[in-house]
Amino acid sequence: MLAEAALTVREARGLLQDTSRLSPEAIDAAQKVVDRFYAEHPRHKVCVACGSMRWEERTGQSGDLIWACMGCHRSADFTREQLFAEQAPTRATDAKRTVAIRQLAEAELEPSVTAALEARIAYVNAIAALGWLIRQGHGDARAARLLQEADTPPSRWPEAAPAAASGGRLAARLAELEGEQ
Repeated sequence: MLAEAALTVREARGLLQDTSRLSPEAIDAAQKVVDRFYAEHPRHKVCVACGSMRWEERTGQSGDLIWACMGCHRSADFTREQLFAEQAPTRATDAKRTVAIRQLAEAELEPSVTAALEARIAYVNAIAALGWLIRQGHGDARAARLLQEADTPPSRWPEAAPAAASGGRLAARLAELEGEQ
């Protein structure tokens, strides 16, 4: 016969998966362990950290068995206050960054639009000039290649990817603004 106290829920569930070689007393003992565990730990509780409603028995840091979230593995005893305390440094950094981005957008949007329009006009004029020179019989392979790639959007240019990922010339300004906060 199995001792109920010696079984964990995981072990009891394992025994209940194949009951063909167990005595009725052993089956009852395993089922009592599972029933008692679920009576002590509500299954439909929402995890405060990840919102999951799936719980399982896990081994805690102390070696004891705990009822933990299957999504984030936090204990069912984890409170909203503990979550807020854990997230406070990240939220403070995010708030600083949001304020810095807002300030940067207010200061740089119009100058950036103006610069982009001027650069587009200069680019179109330069490509037109290259095309005219090539049609007149002057030019080299570089000029021909630039003219051939003129219909490629600037976002697809090889030099555009690093600038777009970092924010281009605004990355340094953003770092300055974040440091001031």
